[in-house]
Amino acid sequence: MVFIVTGEINSGKSTFMENLYNSNKEGGGIITRKKFCYGTFLGYDLYRLDNQTKVEFALYPKFIDDKWEEVCRFGPFSFSKKALIFFDSCIHDLINRKVQPVFIDEAGPAELEGKLFFMGIKKVLHSGLTLYITVRSSCLEKMISVLSIKDFQILKIEKGGFYEIKGYDPRSIRRKER
Repeated sequence: MVFIVTGEINSGKSTFMENLYNSNKEGGGIITRKKFCYGTFLGYDLYRLDNQTKVEFALYPKFIDDKWEEVCRFGPFSFSKKALIFFDSCIHDLINRKVQPVFIDEAGPAELEGKLFFMGIKKVLHSGLTLYITVRSSCLEKMISVLSIKDFQILKIEKGGFYEIKGYDPRSIRRKER
């Protein structure tokens, strides 16, 4: 089963995923955390839920140094080769140990183009393990199609709560308070 956590940018999708994991400490995976220095937003870190390790993932190019190994640029960010190796290693480990649910935060425009987390997401889907994945609202329909997701439930994050949507039928929406 695939649980798709969706909402607008900065709606709380990552926080929801982290809280969900922390509520029972089952499964494992990756969430993105915003990275700040003295109040200035630099980019994002990848944080592995099940062992609390992290690595720099995406930075604005003006903040990268000589040690940074860029794998690609997408939008305004430079993405780290080390972070993608970290992500791939996490996914490989969870699949091999059949750990579930797997949490992946987040799939967006880059994944729609087959970049960044795309192959790792496909591997989890192919494994049959339960997956919780965040997808921004603007990418939702296309992501379901591109990833060929058939059996899923949507959890829509909105301020003050979330909506649980069964399958893809908008008539089955139920509001739940956080």
